[in-house]
Formats: sequence, structure tokens, C-alpha cells
Amino acid sequence: MNVEIIGKKIMMKYSVLITTYNQQQYLQEAIESVFAQDYQDPFQLVVVNDGSDDGTEGDGIKELSLSKTRAYLNQVRPPKHIKLDIIHNQRNLGLQKAFNTGLYYCKGEWVVRLDHDDKLLPNALVDASGFLEKHDTPRLGMIYSNLITNKGEVHRYPEFQPGMMHSCFEVGHLQITRRKALESVNGWRVALSYSADTACVIDLVEAGWRVKHFDKVLVWNRLHDEQYTVQYFREGRNPNEVKQRIVERSFLLRPEMWIEARSSEILNASTHYWKTEALAIAPFCVGNGADLGCGPRKKYPYAVGVDLTRGSGLVPEIVCDVEKEELPFRDESLDYFILSHIVEHFENPLMTLRKLLKKLKKGGNLLLIIPNSNFTPKMGSAEANKEHKWDFTPESFKVQIADKLADATESFSYNRLENKWSFEAFFKKK
Repeated sequence: MNVEIIGKKIMMKYSVLITTYNQQQYLQEAIESVFAQDYQDPFQLVVVNDGSDDGTEGDGIKELSLSKTRAYLNQVRPPKHIKLDIIHNQRNLGLQKAFNTGLYYCKGEWVVRLDHDDKLLPNALVDASGFLEKHDTPRLGMIYSNLITNKGEVHRYPEFQPGMMHSCFEVGHLQITRRKALESVNGWRVALSYSADTACVIDLVEAGWRVKHFDKVLVWNRLHDEQYTVQYFREGRNPNEVKQRIVERSFLLRPEMWIEARSSEILNASTHYWKTEALAIAPFCVGNGADLGCGPRKKYPYAVGVDLTRGSGLVPEIVCDVEKEELPFRDESLDYFILSHIVEHFENPLMTLRKLLKKLKKGGNLLLIIPNSNFTPKMGSAEANKEHKWDFTPESFKVQIADKLADATESFSYNRLENKWSFEAFFKKK
């Protein structure tokens, strides 16, 4: 058994911690996934209801006592081997404070953080136990797994690289953290409005705790329009500004800990050509915008990254096929789009660009960087990118795309880059 009995007190190996605010329909599935664990030793489930107000209308107001979330939690009955603790915050404190509240009630040796819209796979705690039996050391502070999305995509995260700041941003889910380690860094930073989980990884590393990747899928991740990152962006806030502040603070206070800081490199270090393109784009990235097809690095650090997959866990905050799916932004809500070396991948570039223009505000910028097929391998050649659907030159792109967007946009910079291998096509929405 993975429990230790001291006197009459049972010391449990795991505390699963869920914080929730509304979205009761997802919360129920998350809790049921905890109850359905193959792991049969005693463990704890802590649920922090952070002031949910998804209630029944009464005299024109919503009552916490009538909220769907509160009503559901009040009737939950766990299996006998699971100790259930439910905390109802009287008002919404925010994710960071809710997490720290739950941490106070956690009694297990390891804290398993589960988002309220995700689900544990039945094997999660059993497999984690097997991994910890082989790899646990006194200074192991966190392990993290791979995940599978509700679209059936498996995301495998890379091995953690000590001393590499970027590796802290590649720590995926499921995150299982030693409670003593969390307490040593005082839980999550409450002053942060975003990325407190990533900041916690950095805090653990700086406090001397080790982080290790468990290369197995343990959690089911729900991608939907009500996710915290999407909501954060819809409110007109830019999550990447917070991430940048986290990095800058760590480089300033503990530069000796990080290889990037010691070598004075920026996270998105690049070639001369890449940097030239990024510098051309940067002046027109004011406000809130997105970098489409950014892969492992963005042309502008404060843009929200969008790509077909999260790949190895690098950069993209939103997974979306912009040709076939709708981006989770309101129409006329964005200030700019960056499409660097991506237009040539579209089956129908003109249709896709018109679709994206609907998301831009009037006066918003559509910033395209396109490989120049006069100087890059053409389709059909041995060196060509097999995923390209088009070969463009500045002349052919103008005829096929730019001139046809003239009804909706004004071109304000075209083919002025120092590079020969690429050209820019910058448009402003009329």
C-alpha cells in the first residue's frame, strides 16, 4: 500500500486538487474521472469552488447558495477510499489564490493538479506511482506527463533540461508536485494574472527542486472556447506580456541559474534573416494580435501563438486549423495578424485571408512574410518543402492575392525587405 499509518493518522500519497469557477458540467466529468481511478489505496480529493455564481435567478439576482456548482458539490459522495474536502469561497478570488487555498487543505505527499475541464485517465495514479517508485529522490519536486485532447491528438512533451528557462515553459500536464516543494515556494505567485503554474516551475527550480518528464499519457485535455487562456485574451489582455515579465524577473534576480541569461540570449534566438523579418513586423504589432503557424518561436513575443498542434509543447497557446476551423476570437476584436511563411501552405490563400480579416478591427494590420520562389526551392524540386501548396514571387502574389484584397485592405508595405529569400506584404483593413 502507498500509505503510511502513524498512530491513527493515515499519511496518503496523493491529493488531487481541482479549482473551479462555474462550468459545472465539466467539473462533474473531472470529479467522476478521479473517482474512476484504478488506484485503490486511500487518497484525497480537494475541490475549491472559487465563488461560482452559475446560479438560479431569484428576484433578479444570483445567489451563491443556489449556484449549480455549489448544488452539485453538496451532493457528491466519493468512494470509501477517497477523502473528499470541498471548500466554498464566498467570492471569486482568482485561480492563483484558489490554488493556494486548496494547497492548504492537501494532506498527500504529492499534489496532483487537475483542471476542472479536464479528466484523469483511469491509469493516471497507478502509472504515476510506478514511475515514482523508480525515479523518486529527496529533491524531486515535480513530474509531468503527456496528454490527449478531446480531438484525439496526443501531445508529448520534451524532457526537462535543467538550467534552460525555455524548458520551464514546456512542462505539460499532468503536473504532480511534491507538497513539501510547493510549500517551500509558498505555492503560486498571487500577483500574477496568468502563467502562475509556469512561474511555479521556475520557483521550484530556483529553490533547488528537480523536475522530471514522465513519457506517458495521463490526462485528457478539453479544448474549448471557454478555456482560461482564450477568455484572458478576449478580455483584451495579452498573456505573453505576463510570460515575458516572468522571464525578465528571473533573469534579473537569478541570472546564474539560467543558461539563456548567462549567454545573454533571447528566448527566440534566431538567424539573421529571421531577425530581419521579425524587426520589420514588430512596429505594426500594437495591441492584441496572433501569430499564425508560429511553430516553436514567434515573430513577435507578445502575440498569441496559433498552430495546428502544440508539437513538443513549445509556444502555441491555441491549437487551430485556421483554414478549416473558426479561431476563438470575436469578429473585429484583434489589432493584427502575423502570417510568416504560412500563406504558401494554404489550399486557398485568398479565402483564408478574407476569413481572417473578419477578426481584425477596422485599421487592423495583416502582416504577411512570404518565401520568394525566385530564390528558394520550387515545388517539385528535391529541396522543396513538401507541405507548400504555392510558389509565390512578389509579382505573382500581387496579381493572385494582393490586388484581389484591394476592396477590403490597403497595402502599406510591399517587397521592401533586405532579404532576397522572402518578401513582406503588409495590409491595413479598411
